[in-house]
Amino acid sequence: MTISERDRLESSIETTFLNRMSPLGVLCMKAEGLGKGWPDRILISHDARVAFVELKKKGKKPEPAQKGVHRKLRSRGFSVFLVDCIADIDDVAEWVKYA
Repeated sequence: MTISERDRLESSIETTFLNRMSPLGVLCMKAEGLGKGWPDRILISHDARVAFVELKKKGKKPEPAQKGVHRKLRSRGFSVFLVDCIADIDDVAEWVKYA
């Protein structure tokens, strides 16, 4: 698989994710410039809860630096979601609506 094919698959997950989050009224910011290992998206719910989302191609796992950041965020009480399929997107939507 070429880099272009891999990126297209991950970007497809991201597009679907963003389309699903938009009608829920959640702020979904791209996490850029935060350093190595940070999740791709920062979510802020309508009731001021914050979560982080790592978007991956189906079946791909986080790199060691990402796992370390995820662990630190969770230890501080934040939710961190790994999204690589529609079911994972549904889990995040449930967090937005009901958590």
